[in-house]
Amino acid sequence: MSDIRVDGYKSISFWQEDNIGLVVLRPDDNSRLETSHISELVTAVGTAAMDDGVKAVAITGLNMRYGTGFNFGDSKETENLVEYCGALLSLVYSIEKPVFTIVNGNAIDIGYEIALLGDVVLSSNAIEVGFSPSYTFMLGGSITSSRFKNPGKGKAVSGVNVDIAYNPGNLLDDTKKYITEHSSFDYPLIRRRRMISFRESLLEEREHFFKRHGAQIPG
Repeated sequence: MSDIRVDGYKSISFWQEDNIGLVVLRPDDNSRLETSHISELVTAVGTAAMDDGVKAVAITGLNMRYGTGFNFGDSKETENLVEYCGALLSLVYSIEKPVFTIVNGNAIDIGYEIALLGDVVLSSNAIEVGFSPSYTFMLGGSITSSRFKNPGKGKAVSGVNVDIAYNPGNLLDDTKKYITEHSSFDYPLIRRRRMISFRESLLEEREHFFKRHGAQIPG
C-alpha cells in the first residue's frame, strides 16, 4: 500500500475508493499506536458516516503494520485516551454503514481491539492476532472478542479469531471484492442490537482500565 499523506491527519490516512471510506492506521516502526491514532479514527469514521458517497468503512494498516502495542503518555493523556476510546465505540456502534477491518499485519492487544470493531474481520492468514494474558482492554475487547473461539494470541484462522483469513498475496483484492458484495447487508442493525447488552460491561471495562493505569476516573 502506498504511503499516502492526507491533510489534517498525522497518525492515519483516509480517503474514498470505490464508495469505500478507507482508513489506514500509520503505527510507528515497531507497530505501536498512540492516543492520536484513536482520536483521528474518531474524526475519520465520523467523516465517513456523514459522506453520502461512502457506502462502507474499512480500517486497515500501512505496509504490513496494523498495531501490536501502545505508547502511553502521562495520566492526563490517559484520561483523554479513554474519552477518545468511548467516543470511537459510540460512533462505530451508531454509524448507519457497514464497518469492515482489513488486518494486513500483526494485530495484538490494542490492534486486535481495533480489528474487532469491524462487523466483519478480514485478515491475512500469515499474521498473528489476539490478546496477551495481561492486556487491559480499552475498546470493548472483553466483549467483542466473545464472538470468536480463541481470542488469545495465535495465527489468524477463519472462524477462530477472525471471520475470514485470506492468502496475503491477494489480500486487498479479495477483501475489496468481499466488501463490495456485502456492503448492502444490514450490519448496523445487528450491531445496534448487540450494543444494547454491552453498555454495563463497557462501563466496568473503563473503570478497570483507569485503575490499572493509575489515572483518575472522571466524575
